[in-house]
Amino acid sequence: MPKKEGSAPPTTEIVPRVRALREQIEKIEQESGAKAIAVALRDAETGLELHYHGDRWFHAASTIKVPILLGAFAAINRGDLLPHSRVHVRNRFLSVVENIPFRVESGRDANSAVHNAIGKMMRVDELAYHMITTSSNLATNLLLGVIGSDAVNQTLKELHVDEGIELRRGVEDELAFEKRINNMVTADGLL
Repeated sequence: MPKKEGSAPPTTEIVPRVRALREQIEKIEQESGAKAIAVALRDAETGLELHYHGDRWFHAASTIKVPILLGAFAAINRGDLLPHSRVHVRNRFLSVVENIPFRVESGRDANSAVHNAIGKMMRVDELAYHMITTSSNLATNLLLGVIGSDAVNQTLKELHVDEGIELRRGVEDELAFEKRINNMVTADGLL
């Protein structure tokens, strides 16, 4: 019988592919020299999932920007923000360690457009765009400052996606990093 377009392949085809994928992941882990790796995936068509150390915790780095984006969408949905709400672009943030000020160094940021706008205004949707498409750390901290980490965490909880994601601070907070106060994620949490 011919396979319908868009239909999932039969299990007899899927299982060997998943096994081969898992073997490839194990090979990459062994050959890479990485201290740890984790993979979580879900095939949207078949619902099939693969978890390889999916509950292992990692420093979130830029992956934390996705939960912050969810927090921005939730704030817009609640009416707390509008996509065209204006935010003053500044480069001074308070560390979660004793509220000591810190800055996002322009040389460590992937985007100069937001740094070039310091002292001006940018819209929430522009900051979200730069946070996600160019991984701007400055845009991330500005959005997080407007939304608030408590609101982001509450959004994650309401959406039932809070397990495996811990938002504790803005990005580039080196004092917090030194004290091991970090944003953390698991591969399963990001799935």
